[in-house]
Amino acid sequence: MDLAALSKTIKDMKDKLDVIFVALIGDPTDESKPGVIIRLDRLERAYRTLVWFGSAMVTLTAAIIAAFVIKLI
Repeated sequence: MDLAALSKTIKDMKDKLDVIFVALIGDPTDESKPGVIIRLDRLERAYRTLVWFGSAMVTLTAAIIAAFVIKLI
């Protein structure tokens, strides 16, 4: 391998690494193209919100059932 071929190979590898980096982190110049890490963070936040909402609904349902049971006694 001569120096020119080696230089081209290194440039190609850097370009491929840039593509992988953009896929993981996202495009810093375009907010509409989030990467995998940002999408996972958003998914985790949505999951926590859903768990909180589900817990609130279970508590509310238990309180309503308890109120009916106490009223019947």
